[in-house]
Amino acid sequence: MKPFSFIHAADLHLGTPFSGISSCDEEWRQILIEAPFQAFERIISLSIEHQVDFLLLAGDIYDSARQNLRAQIRFVDGLNRLSEYGIATYIAFGNHDVGDKTGSRLRWPDLVYRFPEGELATYPIEKNGQRVAEVIGLSYPQQNITENYTNLFQPSGQSPFSIGVLHANVGGQPGTDNYAPCALTDLTASAIDYWALGHVHTATILNSTNPWVVYSGTPQGRSPRETGIKGCYLVEVVNGQAQLKFLPTNWVLWHNLTLDITNWERIDDLILSVEEALTTLSEQEAGSGARFLVVRLKLVGRGPLHRELHLVDNSQAVLEDLRSRSFLGWERVWFDDLILQTGLEIDKEAESCSETITADYLQLSTALQQELQGLNKGEARLVKELQQLIEPLYKQCLRRYLELPTEQELVHLVQEAEDLGLDLLVGEEDY
Repeated sequence: MKPFSFIHAADLHLGTPFSGISSCDEEWRQILIEAPFQAFERIISLSIEHQVDFLLLAGDIYDSARQNLRAQIRFVDGLNRLSEYGIATYIAFGNHDVGDKTGSRLRWPDLVYRFPEGELATYPIEKNGQRVAEVIGLSYPQQNITENYTNLFQPSGQSPFSIGVLHANVGGQPGTDNYAPCALTDLTASAIDYWALGHVHTATILNSTNPWVVYSGTPQGRSPRETGIKGCYLVEVVNGQAQLKFLPTNWVLWHNLTLDITNWERIDDLILSVEEALTTLSEQEAGSGARFLVVRLKLVGRGPLHRELHLVDNSQAVLEDLRSRSFLGWERVWFDDLILQTGLEIDKEAESCSETITADYLQLSTALQQELQGLNKGEARLVKELQQLIEPLYKQCLRRYLELPTEQELVHLVQEAEDLGLDLLVGEEDY
């Protein structure tokens, strides 16, 4: 069997209207609109650079079924570049781009193969006249797909390696619409050798032995919820065994930065800490290729700077100053928001020894944290009461977005709640 290689990408969301970010200037608006296109062009360049045999796109090429012409032109231009290098492209359309209409406006390049809507298609892959693999897939016939498609994927038996291209939610991934739902066992029990998945925006390898089950994730984060490096997978198949390498593609990096004010005395301590944090981040992400950074800054902790930050207009002044600055390692940085979760300096030890309701409150909080951490050998009564209180909320309202917090996560939440309660009990003068 001849070795071959391909790039697996998904969820390009070309034509995305960016949301979830506070008002920004016109230059930044254009940067954010351009970002998905730049990420796609990196995928094209990487395909050419690594001389792959083909590119797989596992759904949601466009952000909307009402695809704008600019997105279609940019997409077809990229595929034309691949075609000129003899690189084929195999495309499945997902829930965001049902009923693709690109072909009614533009001519598809040679070597572009689209999976039909709601119907499985198999394309053989040949290299130097020898069949090395086959690609099996389908596109969504409608947006809301509740059917499990995995049983439809049956290799022909005429190829030594089979690839399934599917836009689906495997195992009920939280925070993602449950379209084309299936279980991981449905995929691992199949005769497919590599599952090229789309729909989940975080790059995730669900199974790393035959069959590989892989979400490539989105090549460009689109909101503060999609932080970190995004990209695609280079897959090299030698003697029937796949080897994967993650390739970064994002043009804009989204980052949530949390800093503690405890040891800060002046505003310039805040600015210096931000500069140091972003310099460190640029060094850590040096290989990501990201030129632009969007930061959501959260300040926590208790310290003397708390009052200064909460004075009228001061937090906005700090935000505007940060937006005007240049930071080492980044072409431009935009601060989306400044979130204040700070508090007054409070001596918890002294308060816990006082004969006040604050002391009772701290003792209750400490007991609950000890139960959560397993330090109290007993019935964990407080933990059970807490779980009974929050479980209905998660089941009725938040099930689609969040799972019930673990005990360790509950410890963190209780610690945050303790600080919030202290501020309310001890009280603060008006600013």
